[in-house]
Amino acid sequence: MQPADLLAAAPPENDSAHPLAVTAAGVYGNFRLPTTEDLVAAAVIARESRRHWLLSRCSLDAAPPDGGWPDAFVTAVAEKMAAADPLGDVTLSLDCNACGHSWSAPFDTGAFLWAELSAWATRLMSEVHLLATSYGWTEREIVSLPPHRREYYLERAGRS
Repeated sequence: MQPADLLAAAPPENDSAHPLAVTAAGVYGNFRLPTTEDLVAAAVIARESRRHWLLSRCSLDAAPPDGGWPDAFVTAVAEKMAAADPLGDVTLSLDCNACGHSWSAPFDTGAFLWAELSAWATRLMSEVHLLATSYGWTEREIVSLPPHRREYYLERAGRS
């Protein structure tokens, strides 16, 4: 996947009005895409049972047949979900200009977002410290400043 693909992909519909109909291995069912809540709940399920548990949770009308979901059906549902939500599992294509080696790497959107929020919070606390020390303002006063005004005062306070 290229960066432009991330921007071009439309968000998928994820409700019972837009089910994913799947027929495979003699089993039929309608499914919705997993939500973040589903994925968080699945994290505590044993790895070997996770796909089948998630499949049952996302089923709109199907119950696993006696003996559980056939592997071919589970694979068909997973493929249908991946096609319906191409950004659900982001893999980046990478190339090294120096040696010409190419490879793919998964992109963990949640980890990236958390890292960005953490960096932003750390930067904001540093800005509050500098402005409070320089001007004697309270944290509330500093944080309430619009970003462009806070940046103006940070430059005058000698932020490097």
